Amino acid sequence: MRSIIRFEGCAKGVALLSLLVGCTAMPEPKAQVGGGTTEPVAPSPASVAEEEESEAPPPIPRVSRGGWLGVEYGSTGAKEPGVRLTGVIPRSPAAKAGLRPGDVVIQIDGQPVSRPSDLVRLLSVKSAGDRVGIVVQRGPDQRLLAAELIGRPDRDRIMRMAFVGAKAPAFAELKPVQGTVPETLGALRGKVVVLEFWATWCPVCPALVPDMNRWHSTYAAQGVAVVGVTVDPVLMASRTAAQLEMKYPVLSDETGKTTESYRATALPLVFVIDKTGTVRDMMIGYDSVKLPELEQLVGRLVDEG
Repeated sequence: MRSIIRFEGCAKGVALLSLLVGCTAMPEPKAQVGGGTTEPVAPSPASVAEEEESEAPPPIPRVSRGGWLGVEYGSTGAKEPGVRLTGVIPRSPAAKAGLRPGDVVIQIDGQPVSRPSDLVRLLSVKSAGDRVGIVVQRGPDQRLLAAELIGRPDRDRIMRMAFVGAKAPAFAELKPVQGTVPETLGALRGKVVVLEFWATWCPVCPALVPDMNRWHSTYAAQGVAVVGVTVDPVLMASRTAAQLEMKYPVLSDETGKTTESYRATALPLVFVIDKTGTVRDMMIGYDSVKLPELEQLVGRLVDEG
């Protein structure tokens, strides 16, 4: 019988091993609302944003898991009512309803929304299948939109909704650690890109190195770029890459901007990006079943025009 090994994540400095191992790379900078749930996105797009107010906000009620909207938000500031959307998960109820990043939610089903806790409270009583009326301020205009909530997807599906089939986010302020690789994703257009996010403190990440090394040696001549990205500083990343005998190019994301764009809050995280810059598949954590699937995909993408 073939053994199946799957490690997902790891809290920094801690590995919790059961059927899955959870590993969080860094605190999620945004909050996500899904019809009464505020669990992290990515894996899981995040915890509830702290409100910058002089008075403590009212306690957020215990929320249900019945319905999910699929937005990320932030406070508009003490003088502006409403909650500004900083992100909308593709193919989510929010996206289908026409909500956009930058919209300010000011009402849910006729009830005023003044701050993030209001948004959570009003959605917490909803369930999958419920329709909600959402009034947003978009520029000088107010719009009434209707969204039908769905059951909350699991962490992996939310990530897939956010990335697979969409253009890969651009690189931002990456520094070379080893190997030769452009510091912008656009410069890799025309190549198949295997993008791996890892960190020196991640106990699961070394398990991927032999596979990434083999893919690099096997497919580089066929136009495949295997690239590792870490938030660790250049010198630390360089030492670790040497210790782990990483043979493929590595970039340092000291600012964390690229890591945030790819929601790399659980490591290791691997994206397969086609020659047009579109994400075709991904793997969260180490999965011995998923890895061969990704390699087969890489082979097919090499043959695509």
